Amino acid sequence: MAAASLASIMDDHVALSITCLDRLYLNGYVPTLQAPGQLVRFCREHLGKPIASPALFGPLHDRFVQSVQTFAVEHEVPLIHFQRGQRKDKIAAQYRARSKVDDGVVFIGIAQEKATSFKARKVVAHSGGVSFDFSRQSVAVNQMYFYVQDAEWGPAFVKVGTYLPYPVRVCLNGHHWAQQQLRRAGVAFEGLDNGFRWCENPARLQAVCDTLGPNDVQAFFDRWVERLPWPLTQVDRAAGYRHRLSLWQVEVSLTQIFREPVYGRRWFEAILRENLDLGRPDRVGLVFPTRLTRATPPPTHVATAPASSPPGSRPLCTSVLSTPTSSSISRAAAYVLRRPSMTRPMCSGPRGWRPCRISARSAAASTSAS
Repeated sequence: MAAASLASIMDDHVALSITCLDRLYLNGYVPTLQAPGQLVRFCREHLGKPIASPALFGPLHDRFVQSVQTFAVEHEVPLIHFQRGQRKDKIAAQYRARSKVDDGVVFIGIAQEKATSFKARKVVAHSGGVSFDFSRQSVAVNQMYFYVQDAEWGPAFVKVGTYLPYPVRVCLNGHHWAQQQLRRAGVAFEGLDNGFRWCENPARLQAVCDTLGPNDVQAFFDRWVERLPWPLTQVDRAAGYRHRLSLWQVEVSLTQIFREPVYGRRWFEAILRENLDLGRPDRVGLVFPTRLTRATPPPTHVATAPASSPPGSRPLCTSVLSTPTSSSISRAAAYVLRRPSMTRPMCSGPRGWRPCRISARSAAASTSAS
């Protein structure tokens, strides 16, 4: 009996097929606090200070940090410090599993991370007057992670920088939003961590996913700006210093659930049959491993420069072949270490991998040999 094709498997054995926005990563910024001149105007005209000095930033930072600590105490919200190397998603999952919050802040995390902020250079005029020149530079500052449970969006987080110009990141999930809408509408479904396994009304589910739009995203942000401690006060926001959202990363998901698990295995086997030639050296277009260091062990077979190369010339490593094992079917059948205009040739030696030093003589010999 002929094996089923991919098309027949997808047409005849898929019980649920849903297209939905998945993860949404949003960037929040204050349009009027992006350039040094705007910062000077903020200090002079809005704060009413005669000199735009970095000494003004410390009290603003401390005010925001204090408001976060006060919020955590008043609302009995756990406040933790993320350690270097910790997986924030794993910690968030543990707190969410223990939380009974339906609409509020689950916990607050603090992490020191790199951000682009303003640094000042003191300038003394001939008359003795002092001023400051500001520039945008990378600095290490504390970031406040507010992990929330929203009535409309479910689990989400908002990250706010503690230092001017107060960068913001927002993480939402379209599948979680759709699950919240189905719960409110009384439609039965079985959800996954990031999708759906089953729904009693697939057409209604797809219609709900299609209604998700920018107004829902903006409503979420506006709601939590008012509910969370915020570095810019209501007076600041009324004067025009408000965050605006832009798309940073958007993921769209197509979820297809087979009627029986066996069809998933058949689908995988059909994929392999129809792409057997992808592992051939002439079809490989990636570099594996993508990052070569001196600690990377040398390959078992290295193609070197022709025998006619002048004495003292170093070998030119063009490709390394490796046979995939049955336990790792995703391993490529060839490692391509040299690709034109993409990576520098790497050569192996007693000290491991190093970039090849190609002299004019060895390069000429290689060209003539080819």
